[in-house]
Amino acid sequence: MGHTKGSTRAPPSASMFGISGDKLTGFLNSMNDDSSSIGSNSRFRSERSYGTDLNDPDLVIDPEDRHPLTGSLSAGQKTKIIQLLGAWEEPTIAEQSAGRVSVNALLQFRRALACLRTHYPFSGSFGLADTRELCIESAQEVYTRLLLRTPDNSTLTFEILALLSVQRDGTLDHHKIKDLIRLFRPDRDGTLKVLDFVKSVDSVYKELRLLRASVANSS
Repeated sequence: MGHTKGSTRAPPSASMFGISGDKLTGFLNSMNDDSSSIGSNSRFRSERSYGTDLNDPDLVIDPEDRHPLTGSLSAGQKTKIIQLLGAWEEPTIAEQSAGRVSVNALLQFRRALACLRTHYPFSGSFGLADTRELCIESAQEVYTRLLLRTPDNSTLTFEILALLSVQRDGTLDHHKIKDLIRLFRPDRDGTLKVLDFVKSVDSVYKELRLLRASVANSS
C-alpha cells in the first residue's frame, strides 16, 4: 500500500532488521575473550585523569571555548584533549623532490592519495577531519546526531551502529558487526559513551594520517 499524501516514511530502526538486544548481547558475549574488543573501555577508564578542570567529561571539546578572533581552541581545550585522548603529533610529510616520477608510480598511488588528500576523509556526512581537532569536533556532532534516533537515551546504544552491518537483502553481515564491535568497543551492556566514541574515531584518524605520511614519503 502506498503512502498517503503528507505522510512520512519512518526511519530505519534496529528492530526492522531483526537486531534485537538479545542478538547483540550474543555477539558481545561471544567476543568476551577478545581483549581488543569487549571490555576495552574499562582500560580506557583506568587511563582517564580528568583533573580539577575536567569535572564534566561529557564533551571532549567545548564548541564555545574558542579564541574570539582566530577561532582556535584555547590552551585549556588543547590540554583537555591530551589528557583525555593522549598526546599525538601530526606526522611530517617530506617535501616532494624535483626528480622525474615514473608513470607507473603515479598510477599506483593516484587513487590512494586521492582518498587521503581530502578535508573529508570520513565522508561529507561525517564532516571536516583534516586535523585532529576538527575530527574530534565532527565525531562529537555525529554522536549527537545518532542520539536523535533514541531521544529517550542520553547514551548511544550499539544497536544504532549495528545498522551499518545490515546488507541489501536485510540480513546481518556477522563479520562486519564484529568489526564494528572491535572498532567502537561498547560496554558489555551495549552502550557507548561520547568519549569512547571519539576515542575510536581518533584511533582511525591517526592510522589514516600515518598512512598518508608513509605513502607520500615513500613516493
